[in-house]
Amino acid sequence: MRAAAARAHVRGHRYEQALAQLRTLDTVEAATLIEELAPLVERTRTVSLSFAKGPAPLEVRDPVARERLLVAIRDGIWQGETALRSADSTEIPVSQVVIAHQAPDRSVRFFSTIARDISERKAFEKRIEYLANYDALCGLPNRTLLSDRANQAITYARRKKRHCALLVTNFDRFKRVNESYGHGAGDLVLKEFGARLRAALREGDTVARLPGVFAVLAADLALPEAVHGVARKLMDAATPAFEA
Repeated sequence: MRAAAARAHVRGHRYEQALAQLRTLDTVEAATLIEELAPLVERTRTVSLSFAKGPAPLEVRDPVARERLLVAIRDGIWQGETALRSADSTEIPVSQVVIAHQAPDRSVRFFSTIARDISERKAFEKRIEYLANYDALCGLPNRTLLSDRANQAITYARRKKRHCALLVTNFDRFKRVNESYGHGAGDLVLKEFGARLRAALREGDTVARLPGVFAVLAADLALPEAVHGVARKLMDAATPAFEA
């Protein structure tokens, strides 16, 4: 009867009630039922485990289904990273532990879970990854990302018998801008110029900022002479005056 009730709760997407029924089963019954219900759980893509963080309950976005619960049954514990979603659909990355609480006869009485918010760590990792590939001031690819894309462009050009080109440009007497108007004004000029270059070129081209210069990777050119058109676009982008 309890297994039948758990099945009915899952089919009705009432997972808290299903887990309550699951806690009352012995190890064999629980494992069999979890395996049977896993496809239904996977299709829903969400299982409520009644995590509490303030007034809004959290839900497991990546379902805790057969594999995780069976590991907990076998080893007593499952732990790893997943994502929870609050009632307002905000996704929260967490480090989670699922514990199978056993009776003296080693049957599973119930499952419990602990989830620790790792949003700050994930945001820090994402920021580090960004800074490893992009210039912090202009938001343009840096030398590392430019090198990777250049290798891809060269490989593609060789395979398709096309061409690619790398152009480097910079400001004359840019030091005077910093000396006369301050480094803040100089930073604005650099960001504006980078934005102009991106707007002037094709979507498949890359504008990068290297120490002291801007670099443009023009990929997939039909003829070597096509690079002259790219250079003209760079000059046209730099011609209008920069306004404060």
